[in-house]
Amino acid sequence: MFCPQCKSEYKDGILVCPECNVELVEKLPEDEVEYLPKKYKLLYTFYNPIEANLAKGLLMESGFDVKLENISFTVEPVFVSSEMTRIKLWVREEEFEEAERILKETENYEICPACGHIVLKDEKICPWCDEKLKED
Repeated sequence: MFCPQCKSEYKDGILVCPECNVELVEKLPEDEVEYLPKKYKLLYTFYNPIEANLAKGLLMESGFDVKLENISFTVEPVFVSSEMTRIKLWVREEEFEEAERILKETENYEICPACGHIVLKDEKICPWCDEKLKED
């Protein structure tokens, strides 16, 4: 079963996507599958769907063309840990620097001192370079 909105896959017996609250379908239509063209660049990988959608909304409000790619491993009704959740935030290449600047200016983000990528302020390890960001 698949969610037609976020494209997540669920085992048989699950009827509604718990993230989108949308009825699942048995198969995603071939003509509706969206692939990210080369004109998009990965801005950030989130480990929390709420944070991913907040960042997407912030950028969309600012006029950016934003795509979320959910590459999470999901098996319901088992709780999915953050280690199994990956949501990539893509923006157009020509908008990358401005989108990065906007996310940097928000309260929830900072820059990794090792690699320069945007990271959430509560991250302990940079998801890009594995640099330790905070002491426990």
